[in-house]
Amino acid sequence: MLSRMTDGVAQNSYHVKAMAADIRMRTRSTEKISRAAKSFKTGGVGRYARSGFVHIDSGPFRTWTS
Repeated sequence: MLSRMTDGVAQNSYHVKAMAADIRMRTRSTEKISRAAKSFKTGGVGRYARSGFVHIDSGPFRTWTS
């Protein structure tokens, strides 16, 4: 639904497939969360520092920053 109504939302998102989560923690920075997720060397890890969350999914290993 979001991808139909909002720009910038992927239509084939791992969220739609229940294979992704966007994570925010009061006690950890986006840098620390993304560093921990990247250390597993699996799935996608996207750091959105300005928005204050980290995207983590179970797809192929890749990283990005926005």
